[in-house]
Amino acid sequence: MKTQTPVFTLPGLLVRAAEADHDRVAVSGDSAHLTYGELEDRSSQLAAALVDLNVRPGDRVVVVAGVPVGRPGQTNLLKVESV
Repeated sequence: MKTQTPVFTLPGLLVRAAEADHDRVAVSGDSAHLTYGELEDRSSQLAAALVDLNVRPGDRVVVVAGVPVGRPGQTNLLKVESV
């Protein structure tokens, strides 16, 4: 079940972009890319996994930067806020 995400947050903007242009490339790297739809799907999966681990609003979550495109860690910043 999806929760409503405020539009003027990074997660909210991602949801709107995925709805408006699902197949448009959102992130690209040397040899891979993700569309807005793929990025939204992956970030939603990450948010759900964090909730399953009992991460709640106000909890601290470590963010790993510099992860290549296409790897699960790259979606960390996009959905941690919406957990």
